[in-house]
Amino acid sequence: MRKTEIAGGIVCLIVLLSMILIYQKVYWVQPVEEPVVVEEESEAVIDGFDEAPEAIRYLLAQIEACDVENALRICAIYDIANYFNMPLYLEYTEVYKGIDMIPACEDDGDGYSIISEIRLASDFGENIQKCIETLSGPHLMEVYEIVNNEPENPDGKYYQRLRQICDILGAREVAEYTVYLKVDETPMELHLSMVKYRGGWKLLQFADLELDAEEPGIYTGRRALEGEPLELTDYRELKMPMNYYLINENPTGDINQLLKNFCMYLQRGDVLSALACYSYGGNGDTPGFSLELLQRQKDAATQLQTFFYQMFLNDADFAWAGRHYSDSPEYLPELARLPNMQYVDFYDIRWLQNTDGETQYVISYSYDDQDYESTVTVSEEKGLILRLEQQ
Repeated sequence: MRKTEIAGGIVCLIVLLSMILIYQKVYWVQPVEEPVVVEEESEAVIDGFDEAPEAIRYLLAQIEACDVENALRICAIYDIANYFNMPLYLEYTEVYKGIDMIPACEDDGDGYSIISEIRLASDFGENIQKCIETLSGPHLMEVYEIVNNEPENPDGKYYQRLRQICDILGAREVAEYTVYLKVDETPMELHLSMVKYRGGWKLLQFADLELDAEEPGIYTGRRALEGEPLELTDYRELKMPMNYYLINENPTGDINQLLKNFCMYLQRGDVLSALACYSYGGNGDTPGFSLELLQRQKDAATQLQTFFYQMFLNDADFAWAGRHYSDSPEYLPELARLPNMQYVDFYDIRWLQNTDGETQYVISYSYDDQDYESTVTVSEEKGLILRLEQQ
C-alpha cells in the first residue's frame, strides 16, 4: 500500500511539472529575440589596463579624438551596476535618494543591474561629451602629466575611507588622479577617480573621490607646465569591449498584445524584453550609437525602476530606515527585490483615450493586497510604448 501511494505521488508530481512546462510554453509569452545589438569586435580589442595611468591615457586619447563611444568603454559601467552595495552606501552616506540613484544589484537576477547599466552609460556619455566640448573639440588639448593624488604621509583614516568606498563599489582599489594639461595654451586640470576591478583599471567618475559627483572636475591650472606633452596617438588605435546596450525596438501591430507581452515581461523580471517594447525614435532599423539613444534608453529604464519602486516601496517607512541604516541595512533593498514581481497580479488593460497620434491605456494590477493603476502611452504609428506612469 505504501509503495502504491509513493508511486502515485511520483506520477502526480510528473504530471504537475509537465502541465507547468506546457503552460509556460503555450500561454506565457516568449521573450523577444535579440533585443540588444551586439557588434562584432575586431582582433584589436583589449580587455583592460593593469595600471591606472594607462587607462587614463586611453580615456584622454578618445577625448582628444572626440570619440564618445570608445571613451565610454573605459568607464566602469558594468562593474558598478553589478557590484554596487546599496546597504553599505546608505550606511556610509546616510542619504537615500530613491529613484535618483541606481538600484541595488541582486544575486538572483540581473534586472536591476541592466537598469543601472543603461542609466550609467547615459550619465557617463553626457560627462564625456562635456569634457570634449571643454577640453578638445574646437580646442587644442595637450596633456603634460598624470599624477596620483595620494598624500605623502597618509594616515589610517585615509586608508579606511578608501576601503569603505571599495566595499561600496565591490572594487579592489580606488584612487584619485589629476591630469595636468593645456587647452589652447591655457593650463588646466582634470580631476579623475579611478577604480580597479578584476578586468583592470576603469573610470569611476570625472571628479575627486566623493560619491555621486555630477559634473566633470575641470579647473583652471594652478601651476606652470613645461616640457613636451605626452603622446596619445597609440591609444587611439586601441579598442575595449562594448559595455553598453543598444536596444532594438520590437514593434507590433496589435497594441493589446504588446501591452500583454509588456506586463508578462515585467512579471518575469525580464527587463530587456520590457525595454524592447519602448520606442527610441528609430524606424525598426538596427540602432546606431548616439547620446540621444542612450538618453532615451535611460528614460525608459528609469520609468521601469520608478514603476517597481512605487509599488514595492509604497508603504516603506523611510524615516525609520534613515535611523537604522546600520541595524537593518537590507531593509529597503529587500522590499524592492525584483523577484517579488512574481506575486503581482495584472488583471485588466483598458483603453483610456486617443490624443495626437498617441493612445493611452490603463493597466490595473495588485500587489500585497493593494491595487494600483498605471497609464501606458503607446505610439499609434509604431505600436511601441512611449511612457509608463503610475497613477
